[in-house]
Formats: sequence, C-alpha cells, structure tokens
Amino acid sequence: MGQLRDRAGPPGAIAAALPGGPRDRRGDGVRRRPGGPPRTGDPTARGPVELSLLSSETEFEGLVGVVYDRSELTETRAELAAQRDRFRNLFDRVPDPVVDVEFVDGEPVFRAVNTAFGAAFGDDADEVVGRPATDLGPAGEDGWFHELEPGEIRERDGASELQRETADGRRTFLFRGFRYRGDDAERAFGIYTDVTEQLEQERRLRVLHRVLRHNLRNEMNAIMGYADLLSAADGEPDAGNAGKIHDKAAGVAELGNQVRWIERALDRDRKPTAVDPAAVVADVVADHRETHPETTVRVDDADAVPAVADELLELAVGNLLENAVEHGSSTVEIEIAPADTDPAARVDIAVRDGGPGIPDRERAVVGGDREITQVDHSRGLGLWVTRWVLEGVGGRLVFGDQSDGGSVALRLRRANDGDATAYR
Repeated sequence: MGQLRDRAGPPGAIAAALPGGPRDRRGDGVRRRPGGPPRTGDPTARGPVELSLLSSETEFEGLVGVVYDRSELTETRAELAAQRDRFRNLFDRVPDPVVDVEFVDGEPVFRAVNTAFGAAFGDDADEVVGRPATDLGPAGEDGWFHELEPGEIRERDGASELQRETADGRRTFLFRGFRYRGDDAERAFGIYTDVTEQLEQERRLRVLHRVLRHNLRNEMNAIMGYADLLSAADGEPDAGNAGKIHDKAAGVAELGNQVRWIERALDRDRKPTAVDPAAVVADVVADHRETHPETTVRVDDADAVPAVADELLELAVGNLLENAVEHGSSTVEIEIAPADTDPAARVDIAVRDGGPGIPDRERAVVGGDREITQVDHSRGLGLWVTRWVLEGVGGRLVFGDQSDGGSVALRLRRANDGDATAYR
C-alpha cells in the first residue's frame, strides 16, 4: 500500500488536518468544547469521525481518504435514547392503566403494560406480555380486552365505556384506543380511565333529586288534603284524618333519617372488614320479631361463610326484610351461602318472600339498566341505600327471577385470611 498523500502538501497532511489528528484515522478521537458538544463546522472542535481509505487502480498513486463527520449521528442517537427513557418514565407513571399491543395475524398481543394496569387488573407485565389480549379474564367469563381488536379501536379521540372486574370490585372505565405504526408492525395504545366515581356521583344526585322531590310532594299533598278535611269538620273531632296527618308527617321525618343513612353509605372513609353474616342477620331478625311479631322469618345459615362488609350491613339486611314484609307475604326466608356464580369469591344473603316481587321497571332502574327519569326512579330510597351500602364494600345487589317470587340478594366478597378482624 502507498502512503496517504495530499497533493497540496507533504505526506500526512490529510491526517494532520483531520479533527483529532492522526488518531482520528481509527475513528476514536473525541475532544469536546467545555460546556457542550462539538459545533458543526467548527474547525477547532473535535468529534467522532469515520475515515475510509480507498485504493486506486488508476494512474493516481496512493490512497484516497473520505472523512465522515458522525457528530450529528451520535447526537441523534443520544437524543432518541433520551426520548425513549422519557417515554418509559411517563408510561410507567401515568395513573391510568395503559397497554401497548401489537397486531399479530390480526390479533392484539400485549407488548407492554404499565404499573397502574397491574394494580387495577391484577396482572403485571411478566404475566401478560406476549399473550393475546383477548385471553385475559376471570374463569367462567368470556375473554376481556376485546376493545383492543383492530375493528374495535375507533378513530382518534373516540372513546367508549366498559366495565371490568378489578381488585376494588367491578368498575366502569372510559376506554380510548390509538393505532400507530411500529418499526415493523401495526400497534395500538389502550388507555383505561376509571370513571366509576364520577358516574355514581351523577346517578346519586339524580336519585336524591327525583325520589326526594317525588316523595316529599306526595306526602305533603296528602297532609294538606287531610288538613282540609279537618278544617271542613266545623270543629267536630276527626281522629281518623288527624291520625293520617300524623302518619304522613312521620313519613316525611323518615326521609330525613334515610338521607343521613345515605351520607354514611357514601362515606369514602368506610373500612370494610371480615364479618360473620349469620350473626348480623340474627341480630336484624331478632329486632324485627319484636316490632313485627306477626311475621314469620326463617333463616338458613348452615353454609354461611365470613364476608367482607362493615356495620352498615345491618341496615342493608333490615331494608330488604322491611321491603319483603311491606310488599310480600307474612313469611320471609333468608338464606346465607356461597353465591351460585363464583362461590369461591362471593357470598349471598338472599331474602325471599311469597309476594309478587319488585316490578321489572324498578329493578331495571335500581340495577342501572334503565335511566332515571321523572317516571322511573324507584318508589323509595330503601333499595338505593341498600345498593350504595353494598357498593361501598365491593358488593352489589342481585335480583332473582320473578318466578322465584320476591327474591333479592346481597352479594358480598368472601373474606380471606388477609382481611381484618370482624367489627363484632
């Protein structure tokens, strides 16, 4: 091989002119300005370069050297690495569950999930990454996360509501999906924002507005009607109408008591714990027998197991018992046992009577399947209070088939060894 020669100067002139001198012929000479990276076009700056030596088969004797300044490439790579780090930090710190999926043969496959996803759904990255999104879900239920399938993800800014079972019970999420093109495949982000509390707050306000206004109006209209009858009696005693006024006034006062119970049921500081549902039911039934000796209440607690609740469980059981006596027959049956569905995780306190049962429209409204309106809002606050008592401890209200008579169940979570000691 010949020498590296510069036609404008002696041997070594090219190497000497390179940033960093001869050492840069190996591409490893770097010297930076104090306080920052080398400036492009700065002849005094030192930075990474690439030198290619090309032999020539022409009349020209020697080698041709081509120098590439790699400073910008190195800076770009460093900036991309910093951006990846910033994105990963943001991805992990977003308080909403976020997933990143890749579409493999048209099926969404988890490639990444953030910390909030594991906290909400109970599956961390090691358990879900690499699995099809539609495979996840509890036993006995259809696969979850179908909203991540290609045909389900809407256009940008589209959103949909869906429900998922979480560590805190069944929750409602606002789902937003965004498709994007990855390095070599179609991918998508899915973001799950928990809107349960906002929706419940709106519903509670509508319930209180509709029911209280309806009941107060009815009760006060009745009071005024009976008062008019008393006024028309020309001073003659009218014990019957006076008694009716008293009863209606007592009903109005009871509305105030129910509002106070609602405040307790909706308290965010409630502390669920392990309770003995059989003992709670026994106390409620004993009190009921003193005030309603004409009613027969049979209790089957042979299969009772500990449940997660608090002191308001007595109120919920009492509401169902009162409702059964008021609208049903003189005989009420209460059964405490693991739920038919998911018996390993749920406990039912089922109250049955021989009456016609709760009307379909009212069941639909209280159950959340029918919107609250001036016409459809349930006859009273009792069922609403019961529902909110249960939801505050991770339970829910379950209505039985109409063929089963007036059957309503308080479905609670089964307690385990990790739950605190019962309050009683």
